[in-house]
Order: sequence, then structure tokens, then C-alpha cells
Amino acid sequence: METSKRAVKCGVEDCQYNKSNLCQASNLVINPMGDNVVETNAGTQCDTFKSQSAT
Repeated sequence: METSKRAVKCGVEDCQYNKSNLCQASNLVINPMGDNVVETNAGTQCDTFKSQSAT
């Protein structure tokens, strides 16, 4: 399987993968929140997030 590196913008200042507003994680995991019914971006969450404070 071919993989490509895409620029993913990130506005979460406390995430350890955020470098200059770009996600540097090797893999992203985005999931729905709550009841799995998503109608807007507010119903999603980045499960790749790792707090800089926790390191």
C-alpha cells in the first residue's frame, strides 16, 4: 500500500505533535464523539492528541 505525507493543520497548542501549526504525528486517528452520529466537525475528535504537559 502506498502512503503519502500530507500537511495536516493543527490549532491545538498543547499537543506535542503540533509544530508551527502542522501535525507531525506519523499516523492520525480521528473518531466521532458521543453517539457516533456526526453532522459537523464539532462531533469529531483527534485521538492522536498527546498533551505537552503530560511529557
